[in-house]
Amino acid sequence: MEKNTSINLNRKSIIDVAVIGLGVGKYHVENLIKIKSINKIYIYDIDKNKYKLLSNKKIIKVKKYEDILVNKKISLVCIASYDHCHYKQIIDCLKSKKDVFAEKPICLSYKEFEHIKEVAKKKKKKVSCNFVLRSQKEFKNLKKLIAEGVFGNIYYIEADYNYGRLKKLTHGWRSKVPNYSVTLGGGIHMLDLVLWITKFKPEDVKSFSNDISTKNSDFKYKDFATTLIKFSNKSILKLTSNFGCVYPHSHFLRIYGTKCSYFYDGLSQKFIYKRNPKNIKKNVVYKNINKKEILENFVKHLVEKKKSKHDYININEIEKTMKLGFMVDKSIKI
Repeated sequence: MEKNTSINLNRKSIIDVAVIGLGVGKYHVENLIKIKSINKIYIYDIDKNKYKLLSNKKIIKVKKYEDILVNKKISLVCIASYDHCHYKQIIDCLKSKKDVFAEKPICLSYKEFEHIKEVAKKKKKKVSCNFVLRSQKEFKNLKKLIAEGVFGNIYYIEADYNYGRLKKLTHGWRSKVPNYSVTLGGGIHMLDLVLWITKFKPEDVKSFSNDISTKNSDFKYKDFATTLIKFSNKSILKLTSNFGCVYPHSHFLRIYGTKCSYFYDGLSQKFIYKRNPKNIKKNVVYKNINKKEILENFVKHLVEKKKSKHDYININEIEKTMKLGFMVDKSIKI
């Protein structure tokens, strides 16, 4: 007689999660509250005033960072602290046998990344990263169309990350940390998007930068960087990290193929199939409401012990993006 194992197969785990850093982390907490498989959410920030912004029966406010590391009930930690803190906190959490979901960039050098990968493998833990543009429906559709050959051969791409929040650069924590990178701090989103939708392999990188927008401020690093990346298929990407722009925070993407051109400016998108079209139809782009999807998919993967609908962004995918980001920074010239 066969045993009925359906109850065990369908059973889902309930996990406790911690969130470190309550800037962007605040939104992670608000999204985690809505996930039924999350039991308790432990929150930590060096600024305890931020605790007042969050209140829910699932939330437990932690006094010390170390309390998260020693708490064996916590199986997943979301790291949304300052960029230069990510590496140490990820290593600490992995050594404490916790899975990690980190804001970009997960670290600031390839040596740090190799250490993260090594410790994750040794402790048999998983690391994911919040490359949130992958959750936007327009870009999901774009990835599908490229795979279907709608663009023909893509020969040129322009990807612009316009930060448009100059005060955060000149008066916030970014002006106080060592060697802040606009590529790793912003442009990395566009790098990941392009690699994800095209699967192109980078071959050569050349960059230039300046600090004209922030020259007389407390921010002492480059606020603008532009890069040309040649891929193995001879296609070229121009990546721009424009933190000093007089423009709202936005992402621009232009793709040129032998059969189709595509333009995205954050407000609308358009596909052009003819060289002399009489009318070009614009499709309105709405605010991305799926930003919780990347984290939610990772939680599902950990809880259900199987692939979720879109699966999670794994360490090998993160490595491809971060490695190219490090190459861009290494090539930057004034």
